[in-house]
Amino acid sequence: MTPTSADAAAIRAAVALFFDRVLANPALERYWIGVDEPRLRRHALAFILQALGGPALYDGDMRSAHAPLGIDDADFDRVAAELMASLSEVGVSAGVVELAGLRVAELRPVIVTA
Repeated sequence: MTPTSADAAAIRAAVALFFDRVLANPALERYWIGVDEPRLRRHALAFILQALGGPALYDGDMRSAHAPLGIDDADFDRVAAELMASLSEVGVSAGVVELAGLRVAELRPVIVTA
């Protein structure tokens, strides 16, 4: 399913909400030390929009970006749950939320290294 223009606007709002949540989560705080938060938010928005069928704006390397962090399955699941909740909460259509869940699951072997 391709996101509608309404979904794209909602995805932008969801990414902002998502980062507010994960940055405030004490279980995840070690990942944000010294991170350029505005840059991270821009990259995440570009990646999520692209992953959900939007324009190809993301030019990063997910494996290289996450490898030094030592992310484990539990933290991956925490972040994924926050993303899904944020997308749903701001009104992204159910089909796009489902697609996001599939895309996130595909990233597990790229991101989880611990």
